[in-house]
Amino acid sequence: GCSFEHLDFLVKNFGMDVSPILDMILERALDYGNFKALHWLEKRMEVELASLHFADGNNIFHRIAESPYASRFISGFACTSETSLDKWGFGEENTINLKNEKNQGWLNICLNSGNLQAIEDAFILEGNFFWKIAYSQRFVDKIQGPNENNVAALVLDEFLDNCTLYSQYLRIDHTFQKTEKDLRDDCIMKPLYQKETSAISTKKLIRFIRQWECHEKMKGSISSIMKDIGGNGFIELFKLIYRADRSVVDMRSEETFFEPNVTHNDYHQPDLHKNVERYDYERVLCIVEVILR
Repeated sequence: GCSFEHLDFLVKNFGMDVSPILDMILERALDYGNFKALHWLEKRMEVELASLHFADGNNIFHRIAESPYASRFISGFACTSETSLDKWGFGEENTINLKNEKNQGWLNICLNSGNLQAIEDAFILEGNFFWKIAYSQRFVDKIQGPNENNVAALVLDEFLDNCTLYSQYLRIDHTFQKTEKDLRDDCIMKPLYQKETSAISTKKLIRFIRQWECHEKMKGSISSIMKDIGGNGFIELFKLIYRADRSVVDMRSEETFFEPNVTHNDYHQPDLHKNVERYDYERVLCIVEVILR
């Protein structure tokens, strides 16, 4: 299909008036999952894609999910600079949550389509689309499983597991806004704190962070996260992660050195707290030993 630039070239250089055939361009773009053409219609022709409705109460996302070329659209959408699904004015209600007259969301249509390429593009971490929807548990909770227990169901199960891990990471990344009790009471974080599930859940989280720490949506390594957890006085969480894998505190890394913080006095010996810009190797070892007593 035509790219954004190609459509611009045809209109500007040949003086083409495409207004009489907008409906045809739209239908072709939807049939072939042409994200760039749809983007062009929205940007250049001011077609309000969010307001379009089709048979059975479908919107453009439902239509795309029915296309054998849905992966083209999902890949194109995932590569845009927008950080969420608000593209073209589509908010939460018009993306994951919106159901057609058959009570289907568009991702549910995708899961039941048998189009494994589109399913993988939408749900695996290697596709940037994952990172646009996984941040919101409200989105994720609306996704219904496929009708059959097939490969699509396995892909969805893996997606949901990764969404949980990403949500746990985000909560840990914002510990400065919470207390340890807040984390313990959070349903997403409970598997880390519950005795029966703590060991395996903590190891899965460590592996997830290490595997994806270089992604633009991830803000640091496991060592830097441990620094923040320790620096903000989250004793129990620090213990759980450190006991699951002691290599998370890399004494060779500058990220290990805890910056002085008033909360330090909550969990280590007062004589260890010095008014310096960072702790040296020996002090950090002492802190770890005190925490793990």
